[in-house]
Amino acid sequence: MKNKLHLDEHTWEAMEACRSDANDLADPAMSRLEAELAANPELVKTFDHIQHLDRKIGAAFHDLSIPPGMVQRVFDNLSLARAQSLVSSAINNGPDQTTDIDTAISSPTQNARKVSRRWLLLAGGLLSAAAVLFISLWLNLRNVESYSEQTALDEAIRFFDTDAADSGFLLAERSPPKAYQFSRTVFLSKGIHWRKICDFLGRTGIAYDLPGRDGGRATLYVIEQSAQGLGNEPQYHPFTTGGYSASAWKEGGLLYVLVVQGEPHTYQNYLNLPRGPVA
Repeated sequence: MKNKLHLDEHTWEAMEACRSDANDLADPAMSRLEAELAANPELVKTFDHIQHLDRKIGAAFHDLSIPPGMVQRVFDNLSLARAQSLVSSAINNGPDQTTDIDTAISSPTQNARKVSRRWLLLAGGLLSAAAVLFISLWLNLRNVESYSEQTALDEAIRFFDTDAADSGFLLAERSPPKAYQFSRTVFLSKGIHWRKICDFLGRTGIAYDLPGRDGGRATLYVIEQSAQGLGNEPQYHPFTTGGYSASAWKEGGLLYVLVVQGEPHTYQNYLNLPRGPVA
């Protein structure tokens, strides 16, 4: 029977404490974690994933530079925080803390050098957590190589199939954001509506709902993303599945995906390409 993964706080902390570039499992303090890993293959997968992320984040940190003055600002802020803590303690416990308060306030820089290791660990943990969060988001949202052309097509068709499209704004009456302009390779006709979309390949963007042709409907999705193997215009012979025809391309640094409900000939009627029919 497959082991279920039940992790307590101690196990999580032990896994996160193991450095990806060191054999920390050999440390006697990690004997409990080592035993848990030996007994649970699912835990090994989680541990390997954490190690992989650590290596990826470490590589991202490698080329980062510390802004001038940041180290001193961290120490000064720690000193100020300690002074505030002493003031609060004096108010609650009496005037016997006055000397420490005066020292803390009058010599913030000197006092900062005497900050306990616990303060430094706390500050370092907060800074690291913020940096890791930022880098994780950056890696996930900006890593355009993680998407293939097929992934973009599949996502667009899924979106088209499940999206509860409303009327949006009539393109002739209200302009969309300049960052998401209508494609020059799609026929610009009357009755086009546009609306904002969220979480399309993890991004926000614009969907242009196109007037139906031959009884079908169509939507042009535009987001600030890229994908591998894309051309600079839609394919004349689209990808087809489940009664849908679709094509993805890049234009002006944006990802465009046209999804049409219908056969390729219906899809082709929406294209504004020299080699194909212009509707």
